[in-house]
Amino acid sequence: MNVFIVLLVTFAVAAAPVVELKGAIPLGIGLALRYGVELNPWVYFIFAYLGSCLPAPFIIMFLRPVLDYLAKTKLFRKFSQWLSNRFSKKTSQINQKADQKSETYIEKLENDPIKDDEKELKRRKRIEWIKYISLFVFVAVPLPLTGCWTGSGIAAFMGLNLKKGLPIILLGNLAAGLLIMFLSLAGYSLPSLF
Repeated sequence: MNVFIVLLVTFAVAAAPVVELKGAIPLGIGLALRYGVELNPWVYFIFAYLGSCLPAPFIIMFLRPVLDYLAKTKLFRKFSQWLSNRFSKKTSQINQKADQKSETYIEKLENDPIKDDEKELKRRKRIEWIKYISLFVFVAVPLPLTGCWTGSGIAAFMGLNLKKGLPIILLGNLAAGLLIMFLSLAGYSLPSLF
């Protein structure tokens, strides 16, 4: 197996839902070791990262309209409703956490001598910021079903456009990828210690 095929497989697996970056990085490194492909492991990281990021903008832009269209068809109505409910549930969980965290901030604002309009504006900005951080953490934690695909779907259901949603998803994916990369490198170097 040559370098091009290993990189192509790494990219394609990373672009697939569920497996994404979390499976593509160890797979790329493992294939390289198995077939004697000598290439810097960080090249596999880059291909896995790019592959997993590829679907994100399309999901953010088109998930809601596609699900709305599918909900009108007899064949895909139940699937569309199931998927919409799943993303709505995740989105409401993030919104609830943001509201809860902002309550302590509101208590601090109560004692401030600033006007109510300014307090409300600060509160809304704080809630929005907490939502962004929550979405980042959701994508950054390398667990099944918490990657770019699900994070992009949540961003779409949060009503985030590409300008706001995509950087959050890409940074979260980068954090998850770096963690997986370090774990993969450590895991593959363990046998040489014994």
